[in-house]
Amino acid sequence: MIKKYIFIFIIFCSSNLSSYAQDYVPILYEGSFWDTEEIGSGCIYIQRLAIDKDTIINNVQYKSLKSLYFRDSNGNNSCISPPYEAYGSDFQTFPGAFIRENISEKRLYLYVEDFNGAPGEFVLADFTLEEGEQMTNAYGNAMGVNELIILADGRKQYHMGDGTIITEGIGKENGQLRPFGIIGDGATYSYHCHGNDTNHNGCLVTLGVRDEQLAQIKVFPNPTSEKISFTNLENNTFKLYSIIGKEISIQFSEQNQEIDISHLNKGIYFLEIRGSQNSKRIIKLVKN
Repeated sequence: MIKKYIFIFIIFCSSNLSSYAQDYVPILYEGSFWDTEEIGSGCIYIQRLAIDKDTIINNVQYKSLKSLYFRDSNGNNSCISPPYEAYGSDFQTFPGAFIRENISEKRLYLYVEDFNGAPGEFVLADFTLEEGEQMTNAYGNAMGVNELIILADGRKQYHMGDGTIITEGIGKENGQLRPFGIIGDGATYSYHCHGNDTNHNGCLVTLGVRDEQLAQIKVFPNPTSEKISFTNLENNTFKLYSIIGKEISIQFSEQNQEIDISHLNKGIYFLEIRGSQNSKRIIKLVKN
């Protein structure tokens, strides 16, 4: 049975982020969506959560949310295996949770019922904090900021007391991806990627298109600090993007079937592999 948890806020950066550099990089954009993976009892579920309609609550404007589960090539949406597909017609309203961002305050808010059933607005992320301060959440258990890192492009990255990382322009990148609650059901949850309607930014973008050949391509090792190797290539081309959507120059060695990324800074990148009939697959790479 697919579990309908709130997998929010992991979140998103688009190709327009550079215009906010050195000030504040927003998280929410029109058409934003986030993909997460749930693994339980050896089965994989992939959920897409997306921004939906404007909603007014207590004279404050929020965004409602919608979600779908990816299918496999047999049309199943549970215990799936590549290639994955998403269909816009599968979207359903995600009940009981609304989100907004106040750019001037540099905060992300969630409107939801608490454990006692009382509705209210809660802070999901606060990018005004300094090291040693506490970041609250919807249900208490505030986390301390162990370390504040200023990234090369000026964005803030918080390393929290529970081991999670919260990055300006993206949101929560790892660890417990729900804004509240205890899992306790033997399943694990992980952030996959984020994007929007015009810039998929490394997410699964099949959306009804099947490409068995691209799904068979193996990329290894990942993470790596030097070279990425491939198997099962068939006249493919490559593009590499930074986490903020900027294309990065790379050289593919056809003889060795590899790409050298040793010159890149540590971090997350997205490799776009294109095949026949303009099909493509995007893989998240970690440079360590």
